[in-house]
Amino acid sequence: MPNRTVNHNNRNRAAYQVDGNTVRRMEAMPDYRKERRDRQEREREEELRKRRRAAARNQEKALRMSKSYVVFLTMAVTVFGIFCGAYIKLQSDVTARMKKNRKLREPGDRP
Repeated sequence: MPNRTVNHNNRNRAAYQVDGNTVRRMEAMPDYRKERRDRQEREREEELRKRRRAAARNQEKALRMSKSYVVFLTMAVTVFGIFCGAYIKLQSDVTARMKKNRKLREPGDRP
């Protein structure tokens, strides 16, 4: 190939020779390790996003309650309340009887 002189007025006004397929500017070799690290990081981030979405869906699902479950809980709380009320009434009856018995046994109240 013949030697040519190229002059680029726009960039730099220096002329350089082109002889065949010589390299005008050196380009850095691509850093494949960096590309691999970037790809792995993107994959990790995508996996993390998938896990977060799945966790959010599971949490949302766990917070939902069906109507039958709500009815069951309402009935259970009602029955529990009735039993607690009955127990308190029973306790107050026993206490009242004990006070009555104590008054009957006191010797100073008899004529």
